[in-house]
Amino acid sequence: MGGIRRHHSATRIMKTPLLLVAAAILVVILIVITFRDELGQMAERQHCRSQLYVIAAAVALYRDDHQGEFPTNILSADGSLSKLLTCPGIGESAKSNGADGDYVYVDWSKLIITNPLDFGLFPLAYDRSLSNHGGKGINIVLVNTVSFWDRNAEWLKHFAQTHPDYNIVVPQSNP
Repeated sequence: MGGIRRHHSATRIMKTPLLLVAAAILVVILIVITFRDELGQMAERQHCRSQLYVIAAAVALYRDDHQGEFPTNILSADGSLSKLLTCPGIGESAKSNGADGDYVYVDWSKLIITNPLDFGLFPLAYDRSLSNHGGKGINIVLVNTVSFWDRNAEWLKHFAQTHPDYNIVVPQSNP
C-alpha cells in the first residue's frame, strides 16, 4: 500500500511543473495574438512612410534639376507611380480607384518662398484619409524629406490653422 501512495504523490508532483509550463505557453500565445494586429499595423505605417519618403526624394531630385521649382503633378502620364501612391494601410476592399492615389501632394509650385529655412518644415505629402491606418493618424513627409507619424493628424491640423493661406486639406475619416 505504501508503494501506491508514493506513486500517486510522485504523479501529483510531476503534474505541477507540466501545468506551469502549459500555463506559460498559453500566456505567450495570448501575448502574441494580442500584439499581432498592432505589429502588422506598425509595419504598414512604416511601409507607407517609406513610400512617402520616396516621393519626397523624387521631388527633391526634380527640384535640383529645375532650379528649386516644384513639380505641379507627381503622377506620371503612364500611371507608373500608381502603386507608389497607394497606401498599404488601406484594406483591399477600400483601395482607392481615383487617379490621385491615397496621398495628398501639396503643390508648392506657385508659392514664393520667403524663408527657405522654415520651408523645409512644410508638408509635402501625407495620407489622404485618417481611415488609412485604422483612424489612428497619418504619415506625413515634409519638404526636407523628414517623415513622421502624426497621431490623429494633430500636427497637420495645427499647421493648417497657423497657415490658413496655404489651403492645407486636413484628412478626415472615411464614412
